[in-house]
Amino acid sequence: MTSTLHLCSTCQNFDVATISERLARHLPAAAITIETYPCLGGCGVRGRASIAADGKWSWLFNAISTSDALDSLIDFIVLWQESPDGLIEKSKRPRGLHRHFLGRLPPIAG
Repeated sequence: MTSTLHLCSTCQNFDVATISERLARHLPAAAITIETYPCLGGCGVRGRASIAADGKWSWLFNAISTSDALDSLIDFIVLWQESPDGLIEKSKRPRGLHRHFLGRLPPIAG
């Protein structure tokens, strides 16, 4: 199953090549695609990102603009990919990402 990492490209100029490279160290190349969008909303806080896949809970993050937050996001994506439904218990989520969670959305019933 391919997952998609969505990144806001207007308020935060993410280095997609570096993010791809870092994700590839932990996940198979075909496991995730990265797409940038001109706006993911909430422009008062830079660095919006989301992760989504069919049949899994989707997650929305903000302020992914520091290397610590990005490292934690990558750690979270690895856990999320390994989870069958995309739910990650709070106690297992990377500590560095706790204040960056905006919410989660349930899988779309097919």
